[in-house]
Amino acid sequence: MRTRSFLIAFLALALPQPAAAHGISSSARLETTVDAVEPVVAGLRVEATREAGRLRVVNGTAGPVEVLGAGGGTVLRVPAGATRTWHDRRAEPARMPSGGKRRRVLDWRIPLRADGREATVRGHVVYVPPRRSPLKLAAALGGAALLLVLAASAFWTRRGES
Repeated sequence: MRTRSFLIAFLALALPQPAAAHGISSSARLETTVDAVEPVVAGLRVEATREAGRLRVVNGTAGPVEVLGAGGGTVLRVPAGATRTWHDRRAEPARMPSGGKRRRVLDWRIPLRADGREATVRGHVVYVPPRRSPLKLAAALGGAALLLVLAASAFWTRRGES
């Protein structure tokens, strides 16, 4: 009798659980997109990388490009003909969103100076929820069915002993 109870408790704890951080499955992600550089600066390209908040400046202009901070000071300087990547918290949400729907969670703007002219990089961040895996669902349902069978077996065995 104790063996069955132990087995049921063990199986309940041993069933695989999805990895999560802050209530989010590890497969949830943020997609950062650069919408535009305004006004358009010939030779300047700003791209989003795969990591949220990480941006890349490809400077094909004749002069330097400076990414400006909130106070107007230079955060990053990219010489003519160079490419630089940096992480900018203005292009990522303050906390990881949650939920089951894909949605836009942030619109961002980052000022810069390209060859002495002011411009703004504009973009957005989209939350992409984790995909539901049919294999995980089948494993969870199978585990639940096994637990029900073991619990029913323990109940009927105990009832037969009375």
